[in-house]
Amino acid sequence: MVLDVPMPMAASTAILQQRVTRDRLIVLSRKNHPTFYRKKTKALDLDTYLQQSHVLVSSRRKGFGLEDNELNREGLRRTIALRCQHYFAACRVVAETDLFLTMPEHYATIANAQFDNRIDAFPLATQPIDAHLYWHANTDNDAAHAWLRQQLITVMRGAEE
Repeated sequence: MVLDVPMPMAASTAILQQRVTRDRLIVLSRKNHPTFYRKKTKALDLDTYLQQSHVLVSSRRKGFGLEDNELNREGLRRTIALRCQHYFAACRVVAETDLFLTMPEHYATIANAQFDNRIDAFPLATQPIDAHLYWHANTDNDAAHAWLRQQLITVMRGAEE
């Protein structure tokens, strides 16, 4: 079972999927980040966002994140200073450095809760981001697997509310 962004499945009937959330991107930075005090501004603008170094969260070893796809559509790039696999770890890094983190808003409410990092809207208009649950068809009728899928769907949909 995998929870990931929508992926086109090459006409495979072996992989089943279900959308479990729809979210928007937000940006985390540490409280008292020097950028916001130097500029004496409260809002994060696109120029400020692009001037910063960023943490990218991905289970993939290479490639861009969803936010980079959105930026690339506008001919923009950001600087990735660190790549890690977990949002919780990235939230901790942000709390202790000047790096920025872009992530789905609902994940941020959970992963960032103990760090109390600053939260800003992503400074570029984007479409909502969907998360899908994927599983192999041969596990579709397995009672334990079906139960676990339902638990994940319930938790993920509860985060949307």
